[in-house]
Amino acid sequence: MVKKGLIFYMDAILALILTMVIVAGIGIYYSVEPELMYRTVHAEAEDIMQLMSQKVNVTELGLPENYTDKTFLEVIGTLWLTGNQTEATQLAQHVLDDFDRRCVELVFEDEVIYKNDPACNEEGKNVVVANRVTSGYTTGKKPDGYMARVILNKMKRITSEYIYFGGYVGDGNITKNMTLWFIDKALEAKMELDAGSDFNLFVNDQPSGTYSPSAANMSSDVFTICNETYQSSYCDNFEENNSIEFRFLDINKSYIGGGNLRVRYNTTDFEIEEITNEYVFPGIDGIINLYSSFYVPGVLHEMDAFLHYKSNFTVFFNIGNAMIYNGSTNEGEEINVTITNSEIEARLLAGGLNYSELSKKTVPLRFGIQNVSYIVIGQEEGDVFSVTDISGSMDECNVPSNSSLYDCTGGYCSGGNCANGPWWCCWLSCCDWNEGRCNDCGGTWVAEYLRDKINVAKEANEI
Repeated sequence: MVKKGLIFYMDAILALILTMVIVAGIGIYYSVEPELMYRTVHAEAEDIMQLMSQKVNVTELGLPENYTDKTFLEVIGTLWLTGNQTEATQLAQHVLDDFDRRCVELVFEDEVIYKNDPACNEEGKNVVVANRVTSGYTTGKKPDGYMARVILNKMKRITSEYIYFGGYVGDGNITKNMTLWFIDKALEAKMELDAGSDFNLFVNDQPSGTYSPSAANMSSDVFTICNETYQSSYCDNFEENNSIEFRFLDINKSYIGGGNLRVRYNTTDFEIEEITNEYVFPGIDGIINLYSSFYVPGVLHEMDAFLHYKSNFTVFFNIGNAMIYNGSTNEGEEINVTITNSEIEARLLAGGLNYSELSKKTVPLRFGIQNVSYIVIGQEEGDVFSVTDISGSMDECNVPSNSSLYDCTGGYCSGGNCANGPWWCCWLSCCDWNEGRCNDCGGTWVAEYLRDKINVAKEANEI
């Protein structure tokens, strides 16, 4: 009896296990099969989009040449947005009509371009979406256009840099520093100078030619140092930071009476923004005797100075008529002097100047030796010159002269009244118009003999 009950019990357990297996299988089927179906359909949709991203064959499809190298999606989108909806739909049909196992729909900005089966209904069906992003397409706007890209490769531009010799720079061998910002190659170097005697030029200690000025006094000469066809090796001596040295062959005429040196060069820098300006003193190996100037191109806010010199005598440094520094060194000793902004301001103020009066002006500068007399070997005539105004006012003929030398005549009416003339004569001062009017007014005409101002100035210079 016990055995029989055990058999029935085991039979019930086996039936329960079998039922659970069947139910579990149904659950797996119903949960796995839709997921597999979705993945399959999604893969097909991605394949279709991949096909639509292929480039068209304009010859095969009879499309214009401007569609070359465009994809099916780009061509369909272009046709649709430019009002050629029929052509767009026909091209979509050409590509998608073979995919008839599924309901396929092509949508562009919420507008249906193609649908292979109008009866297709999304309700109760698996729907998958595949998309591609394209740019430059807007409804009502032409998608075709042009694009250019510019790449700067080893950019160069041509610029020039100057060093100036204002006034008188001497007496001795002279050195000037010059910076050629981001130089690639020097193309040309020229000088326009009033040099005292023949001199050798050295650029960064490299010989760069011997130059002979003309014999005329107070005249400048133009010297070509180098260019692409003349002494091009001298152009190779120029670097970004340069020391330009003038070594005179006549010690008694070792000066530069004004001028400039210009270097024209290729630079790899597009533009240099100058925040501050700097005046660089020339190096003078001899008697310190410098008359020069510097220009302030805007509003001057602050300024400092640095002096490096060696002199047994007292040297002085003036800006305008204000002494900024004076001092001396022991024999053979070199000294560096830094003059701060506050010191310069105070000394300018003591000389009756301030920064606002120096702004936007050319400011005289003087650096020399104080209370020193010296004799050079030989004898030379002094150069004297006069500066004459040649502006329009110098054409006026109003300088009194005598009757033997004059450029024009004039006169005025002495005495007289308007009793014998028209009533308006006095009102308009017409008595002084001419000798006839003066006589009408009962006056005496006084003749004047006059000279042009410019002629008087020229004659004064010849005296």
